[in-house]
Amino acid sequence: MKISRRILMAAATIALMAATSPAMADLKFGVAAEPYPPFTSKDASGVWVGWEVDFMNAVCAEIGEKCTIEEVAWDGIIPALQAKKFDVIMAFSVFTHTHQQEMLDLVSQLRLMLTSNGALAFTFTDPSYDRSLSDPTLPAGTDVRKLLGWRRAENPTLEIEEMVETARQSDWCLVVDEKLYVAPGPELSHQEHQGRPWESYCSYFTVDYLSSLFPTARIYPPVSPEWQHCCVITASEG
Repeated sequence: MKISRRILMAAATIALMAATSPAMADLKFGVAAEPYPPFTSKDASGVWVGWEVDFMNAVCAEIGEKCTIEEVAWDGIIPALQAKKFDVIMAFSVFTHTHQQEMLDLVSQLRLMLTSNGALAFTFTDPSYDRSLSDPTLPAGTDVRKLLGWRRAENPTLEIEEMVETARQSDWCLVVDEKLYVAPGPELSHQEHQGRPWESYCSYFTVDYLSSLFPTARIYPPVSPEWQHCCVITASEG
């Protein structure tokens, strides 16, 4: 499967895919040379800034390592990792806008690139999780309800209650514009689906389902005020 920027850089919280080599003096982070604010870009003095850089600095401070940034063209970032030009890919790795099969394919590819002490992490949204548990300022209900509620504001005749409940009871599902698809086939993957411009495409996976797909992974609950769970897979647990 071709690794597209849309799949890797979907939109949500930052995640880390590490392939750390203990022989390296410094921990080298690979980032795409192309600016992608507010995540990665250079300021007027040529210094890398952005959310991903802040995350890198926090990780390095936590583990007490000296870290440096290595930039490479986006299309070459995976080959550069395989060639051991750096130890960590710093990028989005989020499965909130991907088909289940694309998630499985990408995780399989990334796991093959991990060294013995490497790890990869990604976030996902559970269709049964009440967002107000993470942020009491939000109205009670799931992310599916929020998304379909926006659609109902545009189309007052749209009946969403049954779809919200069906999604809540599913293992995984997609919401494409105002339609719900439970465990759809590959025809709705980004590789085959011909979407409309500005089409809304959101995927949801329950914690239990992700645990069944990756039984050795560690799945962490959302950190307030976010409502996405985080799945961490290490090479030793592969």
